[in-house]
Amino acid sequence: MGLALLESTAMQKTLATHPTPGSPFFDLLADAEEIKIREVPPESEPTDISTRTFLVRIKNKPEILPVKTETVPTTPENRTYLLKSAELLLVDHDFLLARNIYSYLLKVNIRDEQALKGLGQCFLDLGDTTSAKKCFKALVEISGAPEANLWVGRCLILEGKDNEALGEMRKITDPSCLPLTSQAELFREMGNCETRAQHYDAAWSLYHQALKIEPSSDTIHVNLGTLELQRQHPDIALAYFTMALKLNSQSARGHCGLGLVAIAKHDLTTARNEFEITLDLDSQNIVALFQLIRLYADEDDITSVKDRIRRFLQKEPRQVEVRYALAVLLFRESDWLGCEREITALLIHDPKHARAKGLRDQINHNRHLPA
Repeated sequence: MGLALLESTAMQKTLATHPTPGSPFFDLLADAEEIKIREVPPESEPTDISTRTFLVRIKNKPEILPVKTETVPTTPENRTYLLKSAELLLVDHDFLLARNIYSYLLKVNIRDEQALKGLGQCFLDLGDTTSAKKCFKALVEISGAPEANLWVGRCLILEGKDNEALGEMRKITDPSCLPLTSQAELFREMGNCETRAQHYDAAWSLYHQALKIEPSSDTIHVNLGTLELQRQHPDIALAYFTMALKLNSQSARGHCGLGLVAIAKHDLTTARNEFEITLDLDSQNIVALFQLIRLYADEDDITSVKDRIRRFLQKEPRQVEVRYALAVLLFRESDWLGCEREITALLIHDPKHARAKGLRDQINHNRHLPA
């Protein structure tokens, strides 16, 4: 806080009102954050009334100090330690913390290939395929690593873009340059795309290339079983699903496959049992859930299937078709309040769902009918 005492005469008044630019007093006023002026009463009767005294208080602007930034460690030892820490976090599914470490390393070196790969994997596991693709595409440009094309393909598959994914993965002209696990993943993912496109011969060939690399993979056996089911070959499919369960008795998809084979053979008791086992192993298996809902369509006691639907919706509340199925079951039981509650929740996520709106109209009609 600066203080100035002014003796005011006519000339000094002019100076105080219009200070001269460049003068110390002008600079002092120009840099001030706040100025207060108070007249000081004379100690005795003034003899010269043209002279008056003022106290000027000037509050200086706070000094702006440069912000100190911490230097990012760039030593090889620190980088190795951070990469190992991030890898452990990935194993523990702590993707947010791992992402922060990889982002930190990329501030040091934007072309750090391991950090780019790790960051892309974090985004992929967090469901952010757009950001993951940016990381993997940057990795392709920087290193030309064929494995990055596979990861871009995985992102596109999750986005429902099978054709683009196949195009990306076909850029890997020599799969033998990949690690064996990545080779198997490449053939398996390409096979899945071809199966969804109903190119069954191409898919069969790709799955068997994957099987040569990983003959003990229950996942590949399940994929082949699913393929044969779509080809209307339930007996061949049964052999693949049975082998998958020999390799892994806890394979939810293997049990689901057996349930689908049982449906094809009109063995509804076995089908229901297999779908129940599937959902015990994986409550989010939507194929088994819908099949079980169909099988319970004519049953009086549907408590167990309602419970399974609610467990599914706890983890995936935005799955409108599952919620609609629950609303239909509640309507069937004349549980108007419960049915309306599910429809209201459904329409928040999908306001144009025509069947839900129709069911709501039926509720309004039926709730006023005599019991």
